[in-house]
Amino acid sequence: MSDQLNDVILKELDKEWVELMKLAKKTGISLDEVRRFLRSN
Repeated sequence: MSDQLNDVILKELDKEWVELMKLAKKTGISLDEVRRFLRSN
């Protein structure tokens, strides 16, 4: 995979991650809970 493509993918993932974190904060979900959930899937 080219570095450029990799950067684009990381930026997109980063945006989604930021949205996820905002949503988690609003709903009172801790980062640890999110991490545990992501690891279990």
